[in-house]
Amino acid sequence: MGQPEPSPVASPSRRRWFQFSLRTLLIVTTVCAALFGILARWSYKARQQRDAVAALGEPWGYVTYDFHISGELAGVPSYWPEWLINALGVDYFANVLVLKPTPGPYAVDLEGRGVHEIDDVRLEYLKGLPKLRYLWLDRTKVTDAGLQHLQGLTELEYLSLSGTQVTEAGVERLQKALPNCRIHH
Repeated sequence: MGQPEPSPVASPSRRRWFQFSLRTLLIVTTVCAALFGILARWSYKARQQRDAVAALGEPWGYVTYDFHISGELAGVPSYWPEWLINALGVDYFANVLVLKPTPGPYAVDLEGRGVHEIDDVRLEYLKGLPKLRYLWLDRTKVTDAGLQHLQGLTELEYLSLSGTQVTEAGVERLQKALPNCRIHH
Protein backbone atom coordinates (compact mmCIF):
# COMPACT_ATOMS: atom_id res chain seq x y z
CA MET A 1 0.00 0.00 0.00
CA GLY A 2 1.84 2.94 -1.28
CA GLN A 3 1.33 6.60 -1.03
CA PRO A 4 -1.98 8.03 -2.20
CA GLU A 5 -1.83 9.80 -5.53
CA PRO A 6 -2.17 13.59 -5.42
CA SER A 7 -5.55 14.88 -6.47
CA PRO A 8 -5.79 16.75 -9.78
CA VAL A 9 -7.23 19.79 -7.96
CA ALA A 10 -5.00 22.88 -7.96
CA SER A 11 -2.77 23.42 -5.03
CA PRO A 12 -4.15 25.42 -2.11
CA SER A 13 -1.73 28.30 -2.66
CA ARG A 14 -2.88 28.75 -6.26
CA ARG A 15 -6.58 28.62 -5.32
CA ARG A 16 -6.06 31.14 -2.51
CA TRP A 17 -4.55 33.68 -4.90
CA PHE A 18 -7.88 33.95 -6.77
CA GLN A 19 -10.05 34.19 -3.67
CA PHE A 20 -11.28 37.56 -2.46
CA SER A 21 -13.24 38.42 0.59
CA LEU A 22 -16.62 40.07 0.22
CA ARG A 23 -15.22 43.24 1.80
CA THR A 24 -12.43 43.46 -0.79
CA LEU A 25 -14.91 42.97 -3.60
CA LEU A 26 -17.16 45.75 -2.24
CA ILE A 27 -14.21 48.14 -1.85
CA VAL A 28 -13.02 47.51 -5.41
CA THR A 29 -16.56 47.97 -6.74
CA THR A 30 -17.01 51.23 -4.81
CA VAL A 31 -13.70 52.66 -6.03
CA CYS A 32 -14.53 51.74 -9.64
CA ALA A 33 -18.00 53.30 -9.35
CA ALA A 34 -16.52 56.51 -7.90
CA LEU A 35 -13.97 56.74 -10.72
CA PHE A 36 -16.63 56.19 -13.38
CA GLY A 37 -18.82 58.82 -11.71
CA ILE A 38 -16.01 61.37 -11.79
CA LEU A 39 -15.26 60.57 -15.43
CA ALA A 40 -18.95 60.87 -16.36
CA ARG A 41 -19.23 64.30 -14.68
CA TRP A 42 -16.02 65.46 -16.34
CA SER A 43 -17.32 64.28 -19.69
CA TYR A 44 -20.70 65.95 -19.14
CA LYS A 45 -19.12 69.31 -18.26
CA ALA A 46 -16.81 69.15 -21.30
CA ARG A 47 -19.70 68.35 -23.65
CA GLN A 48 -21.80 71.10 -22.06
CA GLN A 49 -19.04 73.66 -22.61
CA ARG A 50 -18.34 72.52 -26.17
CA ASP A 51 -22.05 72.55 -27.02
CA ALA A 52 -22.49 76.01 -25.47
CA VAL A 53 -19.79 77.57 -27.65
CA ALA A 54 -21.07 75.72 -30.73
CA ALA A 55 -24.70 76.69 -30.08
CA LEU A 56 -23.82 80.34 -29.67
CA GLY A 57 -22.54 80.15 -33.20
CA GLU A 58 -20.13 81.79 -35.54
CA PRO A 59 -20.02 85.31 -34.07
CA TRP A 60 -17.65 84.09 -31.37
CA GLY A 61 -14.48 84.93 -33.21
CA TYR A 62 -12.54 85.23 -29.98
CA VAL A 63 -12.75 82.30 -27.56
CA THR A 64 -10.08 82.15 -24.87
CA TYR A 65 -9.41 79.18 -22.63
CA ASP A 66 -7.79 79.32 -19.20
CA PHE A 67 -4.45 78.01 -20.46
CA HIS A 68 -4.22 81.01 -22.84
CA ILE A 69 -4.57 83.41 -19.93
CA SER A 70 -1.84 81.62 -17.99
CA GLY A 71 0.60 82.65 -20.72
CA GLU A 72 0.55 79.60 -22.97
CA LEU A 73 0.24 80.61 -26.60
CA ALA A 74 -0.07 77.12 -28.00
CA GLY A 75 -3.40 75.84 -29.24
CA VAL A 76 -3.55 73.18 -26.52
CA PRO A 77 -2.67 73.13 -22.80
CA SER A 78 0.88 71.88 -22.30
CA TYR A 79 0.08 70.03 -19.09
CA TRP A 80 -1.78 67.26 -20.99
CA PRO A 81 -0.48 65.05 -23.81
CA GLU A 82 -1.35 66.54 -27.20
CA TRP A 83 -2.56 63.20 -28.59
CA LEU A 84 -5.11 62.95 -25.75
CA ILE A 85 -6.35 66.52 -26.32
CA ASN A 86 -6.66 65.84 -30.05
CA ALA A 87 -8.59 62.64 -29.35
CA LEU A 88 -11.08 64.07 -26.83
CA GLY A 89 -11.09 67.81 -27.55
CA VAL A 90 -9.76 70.81 -25.65
CA ASP A 91 -13.01 71.25 -23.69
CA TYR A 92 -12.15 68.20 -21.56
CA PHE A 93 -8.98 69.89 -20.30
CA ALA A 94 -9.66 73.64 -20.17
CA ASN A 95 -12.39 76.15 -19.29
CA VAL A 96 -13.66 78.93 -21.55
CA LEU A 97 -12.91 82.25 -19.84
CA VAL A 98 -13.47 84.87 -22.57
CA LEU A 99 -16.07 85.17 -25.33
CA LYS A 100 -15.94 88.08 -27.75
CA PRO A 101 -17.91 88.15 -31.01
CA THR A 102 -16.46 89.16 -34.33
CA PRO A 103 -17.30 92.74 -35.38
CA GLY A 104 -20.87 93.29 -36.46
CA PRO A 105 -24.15 92.02 -35.06
CA TYR A 106 -23.91 88.65 -36.78
CA ALA A 107 -21.78 86.50 -39.03
CA VAL A 108 -22.61 85.88 -42.68
CA ASP A 109 -22.49 82.46 -44.26
CA LEU A 110 -21.35 81.71 -47.83
CA GLU A 111 -24.83 82.34 -49.21
CA GLY A 112 -25.00 85.80 -47.66
CA ARG A 113 -27.53 84.97 -44.95
CA GLY A 114 -27.11 86.05 -41.34
CA VAL A 115 -26.44 83.08 -39.09
CA HIS A 116 -26.49 82.61 -35.36
CA GLU A 117 -27.60 86.08 -34.36
CA ILE A 118 -26.97 86.57 -30.69
CA ASP A 119 -30.22 87.22 -28.87
CA ASP A 120 -31.92 86.42 -25.58
CA VAL A 121 -32.59 82.79 -26.55
CA ARG A 122 -28.94 82.07 -27.41
CA LEU A 123 -27.79 83.47 -24.05
CA GLU A 124 -29.35 80.45 -22.36
CA TYR A 125 -26.43 78.37 -23.67
CA LEU A 126 -24.00 80.42 -21.58
CA LYS A 127 -25.08 78.32 -18.59
CA GLY A 128 -22.68 75.73 -20.01
CA LEU A 129 -19.74 78.05 -19.36
CA PRO A 130 -19.65 78.44 -15.56
CA LYS A 131 -16.00 79.57 -15.50
CA LEU A 132 -16.57 82.38 -18.01
CA ARG A 133 -14.90 85.59 -16.81
CA TYR A 134 -15.14 88.08 -19.71
CA LEU A 135 -18.07 88.50 -22.09
CA TRP A 136 -18.74 91.02 -24.87
CA LEU A 137 -22.30 91.28 -26.17
CA ASP A 138 -21.91 94.64 -27.93
CA ARG A 139 -24.32 95.43 -30.80
CA THR A 140 -26.39 92.28 -30.30
CA LYS A 141 -30.14 91.78 -29.90
CA VAL A 142 -29.89 91.14 -26.16
CA THR A 143 -32.61 92.64 -23.95
CA ASP A 144 -33.34 92.71 -20.22
CA ALA A 145 -35.09 89.35 -20.54
CA GLY A 146 -31.88 87.71 -21.76
CA LEU A 147 -29.86 88.98 -18.81
CA GLN A 148 -31.53 86.41 -16.53
CA HIS A 149 -29.43 83.73 -18.25
CA LEU A 150 -26.26 85.49 -17.11
CA GLN A 151 -27.13 85.51 -13.41
CA GLY A 152 -25.58 82.08 -12.82
CA LEU A 153 -22.20 83.13 -14.20
CA THR A 154 -20.81 83.96 -10.77
CA GLU A 155 -17.18 84.12 -11.94
CA LEU A 156 -17.96 86.78 -14.55
CA GLU A 157 -15.63 89.76 -14.02
CA TYR A 158 -16.47 91.94 -17.04
CA LEU A 159 -19.55 92.24 -19.26
CA SER A 160 -19.92 94.68 -22.14
CA LEU A 161 -23.46 95.48 -23.30
CA SER A 162 -23.01 98.63 -25.38
CA GLY A 163 -25.29 98.97 -28.36
CA THR A 164 -27.86 96.50 -27.00
CA GLN A 165 -31.50 96.94 -26.03
CA VAL A 166 -30.70 96.42 -22.35
CA THR A 167 -32.06 99.13 -20.01
CA GLU A 168 -30.49 100.64 -16.91
CA ALA A 169 -33.01 98.75 -14.75
CA GLY A 170 -31.90 95.46 -16.31
CA VAL A 171 -28.26 96.31 -15.68
CA GLU A 172 -29.02 97.15 -12.04
CA ARG A 173 -30.80 93.82 -11.50
CA LEU A 174 -27.89 91.94 -13.05
CA GLN A 175 -25.38 93.92 -11.01
CA LYS A 176 -27.15 92.80 -7.81
CA ALA A 177 -26.91 89.18 -8.93
CA LEU A 178 -23.26 89.57 -10.00
CA PRO A 179 -21.73 92.08 -7.53
CA ASN A 180 -18.12 91.28 -8.55
CA CYS A 181 -18.76 91.90 -12.25
CA ARG A 182 -17.98 95.20 -13.93
CA ILE A 183 -20.76 95.89 -16.43
CA HIS A 184 -20.16 98.32 -19.29
CA HIS A 185 -23.41 99.61 -20.77
